[in-house]
Amino acid sequence: MGIAIESEDWRKARAVVSAYGEARKRFREAQRQLPNLLEGNDNKVGVCGEFWAKWFYHKQGYAITEVPPSNNPGYDFRCSKGNSSVRVSVKVVSDESATGRQMRLKTSSFWDEIALVLLSEEMQAYRIGVATRQQFEKAKADGVIGSQPFASRSWVGPKGWMVRYGVVTDLRQ
Repeated sequence: MGIAIESEDWRKARAVVSAYGEARKRFREAQRQLPNLLEGNDNKVGVCGEFWAKWFYHKQGYAITEVPPSNNPGYDFRCSKGNSSVRVSVKVVSDESATGRQMRLKTSSFWDEIALVLLSEEMQAYRIGVATRQQFEKAKADGVIGSQPFASRSWVGPKGWMVRYGVVTDLRQ
């Protein structure tokens, strides 16, 4: 015996799936038109998070100077301000994530700063944590995080290591 699904439910589901497909298609078209802001990641949530990180650094007075290919090991973009240049590794956790975690942070000497971006279900950034390599190493040395921690929503929470060692900005304020 099968699950009872009304014909109207099939129609609604098909319409929603089609609308989602069309939105993704428009997003891919925008990626081709705006490669320096929307390329670099094949995961669309990751693309959104990287965009918000670039926007955040731009608002801090940085100029985006490099967006390497998506297979680049260790960092997602480079930006500069005055004589300072930083390679930024972006980690993203959306509210769609039930666990609030992402993949492990890989051991790499290629990034200078790490940015964790929290996204709403509508892909709007609402909190961004930034830590330098030195701040990350200090948190590791203090035993607050492991050498290859999972990027987590808790990093920018009230007791998170980024609150203690880096800078966390709540964009809703």
